[in-house]
Amino acid sequence: MSVYGLLSETAGLLAFCRTVETGSFTAAARSIGTSPSSASKAVSRLEAVLGAKLFRRTTRTLTLTQEGETLFERVRPILNLIEQAGDVVQFNQNTSGKLRVSLPGEFGRQLLGPIFERFMAVHPGVSLQLDMTDRHADVVRDGYDAAFRVGYADQNSLVSRTLAQLEMVVVASPSFEAIRGTPATVEMLRELPFARYSIGGRAYPVQFADGTEFVPMPRRSIRRRDPELDLHI
Repeated sequence: MSVYGLLSETAGLLAFCRTVETGSFTAAARSIGTSPSSASKAVSRLEAVLGAKLFRRTTRTLTLTQEGETLFERVRPILNLIEQAGDVVQFNQNTSGKLRVSLPGEFGRQLLGPIFERFMAVHPGVSLQLDMTDRHADVVRDGYDAAFRVGYADQNSLVSRTLAQLEMVVVASPSFEAIRGTPATVEMLRELPFARYSIGGRAYPVQFADGTEFVPMPRRSIRRRDPELDLHI
């Protein structure tokens, strides 16, 4: 038979599966919010469409026929998926509460703003508090529900996931090059005054695409905490 003919009998399929699971039309009707007679008629219509008996009926018992067993094995997983999809939609509609998130200021303003706008459109019941700062916050102590970090995870007790790789470049102003010259090697670059992020007080290496890396000299580097300092460096 056509799949469209079977899909038109979703009420009968649901009543049939619930009857198999509960053992009676009365219990099945109770679980789906209808009357026993309606559940029985829905199954009868399904049998007529299929051209096969699904139950052996007596005054006391209901037992599956071979055709009924085959149909149940095939249809029950599909109904489970439909029910799960409904649960997800309902969850998205009903999600509410306060969500406090810590994230780096420049990173948050440039990359995450549109993402959070879409999040709020999908979850209007959520009160979202975004703390944008380059201060390295303690997620647990400061009471955050989640945090975005640039760098490496440093709290082993937290669950972390890599979201993306961010490419960065080494730059210098023309006036700086006029005074210091253009470094030709990593060793020469390492000796220059260097502006970099301070991530939790730790000195992370600068790594290039070819795998070469170096750590700027601590006594001659400027540790960046505020992106606005770029205007003065």
